[in-house]
Amino acid sequence: MLQIKIPKINIKIQNNINLESGLGSSSSAISAGLLAANYYINKNYTKSFSKIKLLNIAHELEDHYDNLAACINGGIKLCIPNKSEVVISNIEYDSNIKLIIIIPKIKTNTKESRINLPKTISVKKFVHNMSRLSLLTNSLKSPNSNIIKTAFDDVFHQDIRLKNYPKLTKLLNKIPDIGGLGSFLCGSGPALAGITTSNPMSFFYEVADYCDKQNIEAKLLITSFTTKGAHIKN
Repeated sequence: MLQIKIPKINIKIQNNINLESGLGSSSSAISAGLLAANYYINKNYTKSFSKIKLLNIAHELEDHYDNLAACINGGIKLCIPNKSEVVISNIEYDSNIKLIIIIPKIKTNTKESRINLPKTISVKKFVHNMSRLSLLTNSLKSPNSNIIKTAFDDVFHQDIRLKNYPKLTKLLNKIPDIGGLGSFLCGSGPALAGITTSNPMSFFYEVADYCDKQNIEAKLLITSFTTKGAHIKN
């Protein structure tokens, strides 16, 4: 590691990622901090770290690679720790995919949420989720409603993490019926996401209308995947 003395600096932060919502706020903060430090080092000392080195440094601060790899490199990533390194694979997807993110006012602590998950899983549930993970990674390039809805059918963590929020569970299951191809819990939640490839505004208003009728207080936004990743904007 470089031994460089950093002078006192002022940092102004504008954060648009809700905290404790399952949206990767901690990974984003870590990635942004490392990128800024790397930029400073390169500008003042003509030295810098590669993205894979930044990822490994970030992993020392975050327990898992998945969100970090996506933050730093962009896109959708599969990450597998392998001895002293990490294997990263890129998942291709249809560029027309839009996501409706539903962010309830309630918050969830990731570590506390993880404690509630079972320490073991039955072979039946393991096979169920692994087969759908394989289906999902193979279907995002050419998504259709039947395949995507099946691919997002989880039997391991979503019901457990949403057990105290029955309205959110109903919304999660309702999304494919009101314009979404599929729906899923974002990380440990409580944020939810629905995906579509056509008429995102129509889908947005359908979700907003459902939330209003069910008295679900939440912020909604439309977004999409990006391959750009963390970058310095001059």
